[in-house]
Amino acid sequence: MADNNETEKEPVFHYSRERRLSHASPSVRAIYEDGAPRKRGIFGFLFGSSGNALLFACIILIIFVLTLTSRLNRSGGITLGGNNLTVSIIEEEGINILSIIKKAPSRGEVYLGAVDMLLSPAIKDTEPLQDFQHRITFNSVDSESYMVSIPFEGGDFFVLFKAGDEEKAIRVKHNP
Repeated sequence: MADNNETEKEPVFHYSRERRLSHASPSVRAIYEDGAPRKRGIFGFLFGSSGNALLFACIILIIFVLTLTSRLNRSGGITLGGNNLTVSIIEEEGINILSIIKKAPSRGEVYLGAVDMLLSPAIKDTEPLQDFQHRITFNSVDSESYMVSIPFEGGDFFVLFKAGDEEKAIRVKHNP
């Protein structure tokens, strides 16, 4: 039969700090020799390991690509009366045409009815002010496209849309 004294005894641990540190990496040994861990700055954190450096490079690359694609996007987009509009300028046989593509969202209320447009070329202070007014009508279909011939020369225009009480303006550039 087992003795009660043996079962109630505390277990004996054989711990040797020197033995444990002898198997540790040099950086861990340096921490115990100096007493406190060395503080790393932001540069040490970002480039302290190859994984951190690779992650930082990927983040920078993604930001660059997103910025580049947004700059190269030739069409502008706005929301007018709940409808999403994509506005761009195309050129056919030397004539500038304003292209408007309306897409209604799958849910929610959208504006249906007359939309007044005011189109003006982006001009310098010395040029006379010109504008062109036009009216289109939003119908109850999911997607519509409108083409409006522009009576001005140039490739940089301001378009003001007015649907009911809502007004939105957008600058549209033609990049040949």
